[in-house]
Amino acid sequence: MFDKLVDSALLPAPFKREISGYRSGSGTLRMNVALSDLPDFTCLPGKHLQLHHQGSILICPSLDYLQRAYDQAYLDGYAQRPAIEMWISSTLDNTLAPSGMHVASLFCQHFNPKLANGKLWDDER
Repeated sequence: MFDKLVDSALLPAPFKREISGYRSGSGTLRMNVALSDLPDFTCLPGKHLQLHHQGSILICPSLDYLQRAYDQAYLDGYAQRPAIEMWISSTLDNTLAPSGMHVASLFCQHFNPKLANGKLWDDER
């Protein structure tokens, strides 16, 4: 995709060689959302700003869950129950959302560009 976004005439020859050989084996889904309040987690209750709101929040019940999500994505192309990582960036920069509100980014990892059994991403949508 890089070569479709940047005019190759602007790039040095060694870089063009390197980027033309680049292959990614996993994709990421990112969703940006607006929040009217901070999340109130059962494990760390409260909608007031706390330290855990300001770091990476991994939404998954266990390490086994993470492993199953990865394994299914590796075999089938994606996990039916993916692990989700959330960053609430407005807890660190209050100019990103109106007062009292927040924005967050949700990330799902491990999407195989080639689906199993000849399935197509357009069909899986």
